[in-house]
Amino acid sequence: MSGGSYDYAYSKIDELSGWASTLESMAAQCREWSASERASKKWDEGMKNEVPTTLEDRARIMVRAELLQRAATRLRRVSDDVNALKDIMHDVEWTASGDYGVDSLMTPLKDGEEL
Repeated sequence: MSGGSYDYAYSKIDELSGWASTLESMAAQCREWSASERASKKWDEGMKNEVPTTLEDRARIMVRAELLQRAATRLRRVSDDVNALKDIMHDVEWTASGDYGVDSLMTPLKDGEEL
């Protein structure tokens, strides 16, 4: 069996970018909702009916949008950093599983992989 010592992590890097895209879509949806008619009323449990929303209510939606967007941006940076390590991660995984020798980790690094 090849690889597997680290759950084939090198082959799952694209999932990070997918998560970033999902978070960006959620942020966009929150921004849209905050400006839409849909956010013009809210349920008031005490009054047992709908009441108009306030600017503060809509701002709370925008805060959520901002938090999602910031997380997406950070995740995209991490995704780029990890993606740059994909070949190294592959070599480590296959060396750990016995498919490669330790010498696979002794080859010169490619451009951009220097410390």
